[in-house]
Amino acid sequence: MKLNELINADIFEDRTHEFKSRLDEKEPIGWLKAVSAFANTLGGEIYLGVDNDENLNGFLKEEVDHEIQFFNTQLTQHLSPKPSCFYEYLPYTSEGGKRYIIKIVISSSSNKPVYLTYKGTQSVFLRDQGYVRLASREEIGNMYRQSENFPFDMQLTSIKYDRKNFTKLFAKYAENTGKELNEKALSAIGFFNEEGFLRMGGLFFQDDFQSDALLIKACQWPSIDRATNIFLHPETCNKSLLDEVDFSLRFIQEHSINGYQKLASSRKNIFSYPARSVFEAVINAVVHRNYFLPGTFIQIDIFKDRLEISSPGSLPNKAESTEKIYDISSIRPQSRNPLISKTFELLKMMEALGTGFDKITEDYSGYGETHRPFIVNNGGSFIITLPDVTFADGVLSKESVPQITHSIINEATEYDDKILSYCFMQPREASEIAKYLGLTLSTYLRNNILGNLVKQDFLLIVKAKKRKQYKSNKDKVFIV
Repeated sequence: MKLNELINADIFEDRTHEFKSRLDEKEPIGWLKAVSAFANTLGGEIYLGVDNDENLNGFLKEEVDHEIQFFNTQLTQHLSPKPSCFYEYLPYTSEGGKRYIIKIVISSSSNKPVYLTYKGTQSVFLRDQGYVRLASREEIGNMYRQSENFPFDMQLTSIKYDRKNFTKLFAKYAENTGKELNEKALSAIGFFNEEGFLRMGGLFFQDDFQSDALLIKACQWPSIDRATNIFLHPETCNKSLLDEVDFSLRFIQEHSINGYQKLASSRKNIFSYPARSVFEAVINAVVHRNYFLPGTFIQIDIFKDRLEISSPGSLPNKAESTEKIYDISSIRPQSRNPLISKTFELLKMMEALGTGFDKITEDYSGYGETHRPFIVNNGGSFIITLPDVTFADGVLSKESVPQITHSIINEATEYDDKILSYCFMQPREASEIAKYLGLTLSTYLRNNILGNLVKQDFLLIVKAKKRKQYKSNKDKVFIV
């Protein structure tokens, strides 16, 4: 007997229909993908007990409960948020007696994206015409923006709250307030529900929690960008949120200037970045991070002229743009993760009024136009940049001509340092270099001066629109 005979309609495995003879219990990943894909797209129907040729091989009545129970258990374990499903049982008679086809109707989720987590890997799937595919990062972002925006950190977990697993949380509260934290305060902000199950944001504060969903990567660079093969002190952290904040602050402090200068009758503190601004920037990145985006991480980069902290996802309630926003105190981001925000507020690590950007603006107010902090909110991430106040030129631009240093150049000329400085921030044509040096463009300049620097790898040749340009090799030329 065929399915079309049973339901009196022709259906095919397409964007909203799939046939399964049985649920694979050893490797359920295949049909879990289908469920998550339906939930992330238009919804759909799975007919259990139907093979690919639409032949019926349904279930005995006593088998139906087992199949449904297994289905529900796997959804609870592997899909988040769990999609809404309901079931219909379609009876038919075969030679062996009465059997049932199980029709599972999966609703399109109102809280997209629905994540499938299996063997430590978290993925998002979509349904196309008869097949399942991975969603792109851009598609995941669109799903999140178009959903009902149920916060990631408010989702319930299957883990119960236990006070002994939150010693760092209680210690931080005592350190910052001089008081003892009680469970009533945690319950009031939704840290766990009435049955004691932790919400995702609460789990992120657990002492021993580790997950790549919280991954932070940090690196110091010898120059002003990543155009080099030299990495200094790369480190990572994927521990609890309090550990992440401590990791970030420690890394930035250890790899920037923090000292003092002795004066005649006093001393002057010298630092690359105001400590309060660093703290506010780190907290902002952690609190407003889009935890819905798999495979992403907070990136901390210390360059010669600045500190950049990049957090996945655009700032909530702020237009996306690649332009630099210097008036950062005008930004009042809407909280993407209310529970994480409320927990940091409870710990006195941030203020409910969202004045973090005001504090950064105030800290930098005396350093002039060249040292203004700024934010770029480009959609894929938001990046806050803090200028290094010990770097005299401020944040360098393409037009900057910085002071540089390098190893010994054989057969050096008086023009070498000027050329390497001029070509450091952007590639230049020979005619531009000649004009900058006040020379006539000549074969001697091309072959003997520029050619000598190219031969020793201090200059690299690049081509743009069939025109030869020269740029400094940042693996051999460094900003002072």
